[in-house]
Amino acid sequence: VNLVLDLRDCLADAKTSLAEMSEYCRWRAEVGAMGGPLSEDQIAEVQSRIASAKGRTAACYRYLLGASAFLADSYGDEDDYGQKEFEAVASAFPDHPRAETALFMVARARMRHLQTGWSDEPLAPEVIAAAEAAFQNYLVRYPEGRFVGDVYGWMGGVDVKRGAFADSLGWYLKQLDVPGHPENTRSAARMIER
Repeated sequence: VNLVLDLRDCLADAKTSLAEMSEYCRWRAEVGAMGGPLSEDQIAEVQSRIASAKGRTAACYRYLLGASAFLADSYGDEDDYGQKEFEAVASAFPDHPRAETALFMVARARMRHLQTGWSDEPLAPEVIAAAEAAFQNYLVRYPEGRFVGDVYGWMGGVDVKRGAFADSLGWYLKQLDVPGHPENTRSAARMIER
């Protein structure tokens, strides 16, 4: 989880009290950048902070729990990769700056279930449909959002997994056309060439 973006989103929330912002940012700076999942002790502390949060920093704490689960990368059948926490942020705090990223991460978490099946074993159509629906939900809610180019690329990946290669090409071409995001060019071009 990018520490700077986390702090920026907390500070950008006009509905969060100054005292609450200050407490979260102080604590979050002490935790530091996350290169992997939180420890069991850190998870317990975050859960305690969620339980005692009286305001909107609960969105930041819940997002952090989701990010930790996503980073755990265990690929187990029971793993939701932080999806429940991201959904809680997006639904309980729809106008919070963390909501857009949380909704994107709901889709990424669902995509993880597809990634566990990159082998030749077939995936249930409902797993593919769930990932596609989550990315579509992001596009409906944030048609000009920060992650539109990423979503186009992931939608192409969903179509590849489905075997709809012609459809995937359309998504990768859209990804190339997103203005202001040259970082999409390399991955989109690589997928088009495949």
